[in-house]
Amino acid sequence: MLLDTIPPDFKDGIEDIVNHRITPGKAGLYLVNSRAYFDLAAADTVYKIEVRENGNVISSDHQQCSIANGEVTCEINFLCHLAHDSYLELWATSVSGNDDVGLHGGPIQVTALSVQRVR
Repeated sequence: MLLDTIPPDFKDGIEDIVNHRITPGKAGLYLVNSRAYFDLAAADTVYKIEVRENGNVISSDHQQCSIANGEVTCEINFLCHLAHDSYLELWATSVSGNDDVGLHGGPIQVTALSVQRVR
């Protein structure tokens, strides 16, 4: 599931609201921070988020929920070099015991994708 992470007051870089993508607009070293919060998570289910550059996974995090109706937060923070025309997306999935992919056990309540140029 591709997450809508573009705030209404986004001014830096280039946003693609239709496809939920952020393009830095200038090549450089960037600090990328992302988070997804899963509420009412299913027991024994692994939740995963991915940051993708130009459609390819460049970083991911996963957490397992051990109780029914639990809460799970996945976070990714890293530095990376981005070209001026690269785009970033935040994706979220849940992975059950048989590796089926889908969003199970409740809505995603808090999402964020932050891209900040360092140099």
